Amino acid sequence: MEDRLNELRIFVSYRRADARGYAGWLSYCLEEKYGRDSVFRDVDSLEPGVPFMEAIEKWIRRSDVVLCLIGDQWATITDSAGNRRLDDAEDPVRAEVATALKRKNKTTIPVLLEGARMPVPSELPADIRALTNLNGHTLSDARWREDFGKLEAFLQKLVHEKASKGRRSKMKGSEIVERIESNVDAPDCVGVNGGLKGKRLTASIADGSWPTEDYEVQFGGVCPDHVNWSPAEQFVRTVRGGS
Repeated sequence: MEDRLNELRIFVSYRRADARGYAGWLSYCLEEKYGRDSVFRDVDSLEPGVPFMEAIEKWIRRSDVVLCLIGDQWATITDSAGNRRLDDAEDPVRAEVATALKRKNKTTIPVLLEGARMPVPSELPADIRALTNLNGHTLSDARWREDFGKLEAFLQKLVHEKASKGRRSKMKGSEIVERIESNVDAPDCVGVNGGLKGKRLTASIADGSWPTEDYEVQFGGVCPDHVNWSPAEQFVRTVRGGS
């Protein structure tokens, strides 16, 4: 199923002992805007019997945005033995942040609660130290409407960026034609100045190989304005005229 381009998938990372109330209220506000299925918070989103970290990592990797809620105790809270939780390589919050930071071309936002400060690099394990390089967002109870409004404005900017870029995949030439002509789950643009094997569309038409060539396609968004891309309907007219 194609991702809808007018929505965001949002993962809320938090420590229950540090930010439980904020995580719940923030998630509720986000769900009102983007829908419950688009916001992941472990207490509500995990199905019974599902391996915790497996589900968490899957959700983070498919999310457009990860919000890391940081309260006063986020970096210092300890377990029952007195050991700092962030020093445990299997600490769920550490694993969430580390997974979020590994993603390419996705957004991670530190959200500082009630004046909490951003940790300095020396306070964090190496695999999450890059979090300190990111711009944080402040969220407080007294200024909730204003603070959440600023966060929402930024998230809406990401929605528009996602919609303008669309989603790209690859597809055989014959499948492109079939989807366009049947108007079922059809792409909007096709990369025509060289298939994924490097052969130009004109050459593929000339030797009859275009049906089995792999082409880059884009669903939604704005069709790139250069000679390497063509509206999908034009692709069909071109290959039909040349076959």
